[in-house]
Amino acid sequence: MLHELPTELLWTILDYLQYEDIDTLLSIGPLAPMVSTYLQKHYRFHFQVASLLRCYETLTSTERQKQDTRYDTAQQILHILCYHVQQCSKFDQRAEFTQLLDILQQLVVQRVLCPSLSQGLERDYASLCLEIRHIYLHTASIRGLHDPKYRRRSTKHPLAPFLPRDYTWIWRQHCALINEWITPKMPLVGTSWITTLLPSLSTSIPSSTSASEHLQELLLRRRKFIFGIQFGWYF
Repeated sequence: MLHELPTELLWTILDYLQYEDIDTLLSIGPLAPMVSTYLQKHYRFHFQVASLLRCYETLTSTERQKQDTRYDTAQQILHILCYHVQQCSKFDQRAEFTQLLDILQQLVVQRVLCPSLSQGLERDYASLCLEIRHIYLHTASIRGLHDPKYRRRSTKHPLAPFLPRDYTWIWRQHCALINEWITPKMPLVGTSWITTLLPSLSTSIPSSTSASEHLQELLLRRRKFIFGIQFGWYF
């Protein structure tokens, strides 16, 4: 029904939706062309980064784990970010960089927590995030665009993407969808930290009606941990 609406009317409806809701409409074939055009006009940065992330996910596991692949993808993402920042006045560039960096981090978390994400992709996403952070910290032109005075500031708390002190907050905000947190416990003798912290899939499942939801929750909790531990986080 929506695809039969005039483009102007459909865009008026989309104006009332959040990006996350509009993005899901891309999966509806007849709507995809009009929604894609709308996103490129109103959410250009979101659309470009999300498209890159989807391309990254379509690669084979072997290809994603190659250093050159991670580096190229990270470079492309940072290039898009810097391009959008450079369109702003010098006075607004730092605020724009910070805002786009936050959007980038949010988009990655949303992909990692997506129920349809293929197994193992959370590890590859973690590696990609660390690659983005590494390039940022070792590229003076990018850091200077974010903070022109970074060379004169203390390096104890540098600005950078995917830093635990900032990214952990974003991560936990999204993980609030799950009521039960992974609670670290001291492992028994002969038991590793990994087997202690990872939820066991053999945990008793309530009833047949909620079995699939319970299993999905356990899988999501496991994915959260695997992704987070790459950054050295212990929840």
